[in-house]
Amino acid sequence: TTCEADYCSSLLLFSSPTLEGEWRYHPGNPLSGHLRNVRNAGAIFQAGGRLFRPSQSARGGYGSSFTLNEIVRLTETDYEERPVNTVEAIGLPNMVGTHTYGRTDAWEVVDGCFALPESDVL
Repeated sequence: TTCEADYCSSLLLFSSPTLEGEWRYHPGNPLSGHLRNVRNAGAIFQAGGRLFRPSQSARGGYGSSFTLNEIVRLTETDYEERPVNTVEAIGLPNMVGTHTYGRTDAWEVVDGCFALPESDVL
């Protein structure tokens, strides 16, 4: 999945039999046009036999939160996902954003953005 240039107003899906092959536009495009999930927040991953697409929310400002969306239907003609869990930038002092989730078999990575007091800014 990808979003359109600069502004990311639409989430789009393409497929190809190989990375170097001809990419085909999915007939279900655009998959979304909502600020809450149009931007990807990491690579699609598999866990417990299920597929998930992390998305970042632009509501309330850039990178205010991310959501793990379960891909419940993915065929050559259909796509459907449902939100499973949202992680917001709360709980740590001065945290103002989180917008990326990464995962491997051994690691999970979440980023965070913090507001520094003026005395700490260079």
